[in-house]
Amino acid sequence: MVIKEGAEVATAVVNTMQSTPLAIALLVVNIAFLGFAGYVLGEVAANASERNKTQMDLILQLVTDIRDCRQGPKPKVEGG
Repeated sequence: MVIKEGAEVATAVVNTMQSTPLAIALLVVNIAFLGFAGYVLGEVAANASERNKTQMDLILQLVTDIRDCRQGPKPKVEGG
């Protein structure tokens, strides 16, 4: 039932816009822009985890280097 009503609304919108091709063009451009923006945001989110891991590794290395400069390197324990 909902699909049928949605189809009727879509048909009514298309019939209304047939006399105004500029409105159809604007609608198509807006939909394309939203799709592009969604794609870009998805790529940014996908890379966030990797970027955060790299930043944490760099921070930990910096903290270790600062500690070694102030206190000297930790002696390595032999035999496990």
